[in-house]
Amino acid sequence: MEHINLSSLTLQSQEQHLVKDLFLVYMAYQGNSIRFIKEGDSVTWTVNPSSDTCLRSALYTDACLPLAATLIQLRHNIKNICCELSRGRVALAVGSAAEEFFNLEVMPLLVKLELENRSDQRSLTLAEVATYMRPYMQITKQLNDVLATMIKNDLVGGEVLSMLSEQIRKCVSPTTRDMLQKFEVAGLEQYFELLFWWIRYGKIQDYCHDFMIWDLKSSKMFTKSDIVPGDNSNKLNNFDDQFCVVEALCPSQLQPAFEDVVNCGIYLNIAEMIKGETTTFDDERIGEEEELEEWKRKSVDDVVRDVKKARLKASKDLVQILRKQFGLDEYFESFHNFLLLQRSDWLVSFYELSRDMLIGSIRVTILLVILLGSGMFVARRCGTNINITLVKVLCSSQNWNDYIDISLHSSSFHSIEEEANASNYDYEHKMWPVLEKYDMFTSLHLVIKDMNQDNKLNTDFDFEPTESKNGLDALSVHINVDSPLSLVFPPQILLYYNLFFRIFFYLFGATAQIL
Repeated sequence: MEHINLSSLTLQSQEQHLVKDLFLVYMAYQGNSIRFIKEGDSVTWTVNPSSDTCLRSALYTDACLPLAATLIQLRHNIKNICCELSRGRVALAVGSAAEEFFNLEVMPLLVKLELENRSDQRSLTLAEVATYMRPYMQITKQLNDVLATMIKNDLVGGEVLSMLSEQIRKCVSPTTRDMLQKFEVAGLEQYFELLFWWIRYGKIQDYCHDFMIWDLKSSKMFTKSDIVPGDNSNKLNNFDDQFCVVEALCPSQLQPAFEDVVNCGIYLNIAEMIKGETTTFDDERIGEEEELEEWKRKSVDDVVRDVKKARLKASKDLVQILRKQFGLDEYFESFHNFLLLQRSDWLVSFYELSRDMLIGSIRVTILLVILLGSGMFVARRCGTNINITLVKVLCSSQNWNDYIDISLHSSSFHSIEEEANASNYDYEHKMWPVLEKYDMFTSLHLVIKDMNQDNKLNTDFDFEPTESKNGLDALSVHINVDSPLSLVFPPQILLYYNLFFRIFFYLFGATAQIL
């Protein structure tokens, strides 16, 4: 580029010339003697070489050209975020808040200083301009770093909010922290709106995948395997292929309520499926605008508290529906009495008939299966089937159906072959005893150790697992409860049931041998 020859001008005139150009580059315009080239995340400066050396050095102080470079990048990043709607509502809200800050805080000061400099009454020096602009050095740099991180890492939704929370935590400047908190509030308002519809109606009104739960049926952009391939821990895997939990999109601000958010929507959707009721989004929005606006303005603590309340209410409502639909009172009573051996007349009969088999040494290949619904016990030892008919014994025990017939369908016991082909028992896939590889005490120890690891209270100690030596020591119950009843049988409860059964059966066997 061709520069104006400033060497013939006085030092004051040269400075005034550079000050005017400085205001231009602050606003991302090229000056006559100050030019820039933006390449990626860097800005390269070219200053008129005919200007005074001291003046050129003054331009490179922190609040002059370095600040101008930050403002140029900031404007570029704001435009990048606000013009790409695919980045989602949260990112757009943060970008709009940054644009508002730039237009209301930075630009008015620049315009004011430029007008003062043009007036005949006063001419600003480079040092004075730097003094006025220095308070914006840290805040604009921090803001630009935030936006650049969003763009570079393609952050959306909850990821943006988590990043803002981390930046606020690390920030030491009160002014900068206040500004970042405003951006956080702007993003949270958008996220809270998505959250509102999920915990209120179990619906997803999210078209850019900002929210922690995706409605794959509505978007039709992904399948669950595309998002969480091979992830068996997904909170909704056992519920519905329509929804998918993306835990990374849960903002750190809402992490204490993550499980509550997921479960609340699950409960609402299952309740709607059971009742067979459907409502459209337009119907739900009627009369909700004022409540939604109030919800969006709530603090994080209030939202977390409300989410937990909503989850509790949804779970209570669902339990009432399940109790009515599936007869859960009888279900739990039967399940409880059987697993905790509270009525042992059937157990005595089973123990007497199976004692010879259970008291012997076992191998890993032994599998004892009890088809509870039909009253048939089948034991397979080393590939040879041994059928033990307990039909008469079980039917003669006190009201067998009251103990374990949760399906409320009684079988007509004829023969093992007929019952094996029957379709009217429901227990085969729910619950069956097995012979564990480890003995009861080792299993109990491993369970406690695993629970301690979950609670981060585990201490290192050596332990050698002991394999089961006989069937009485190894008998356990495998429990498989399908959705939606799995909601009232969480894994921890099933684990406790399993342990209780093993312990009680072991004690029963030991007592029987003593007597």
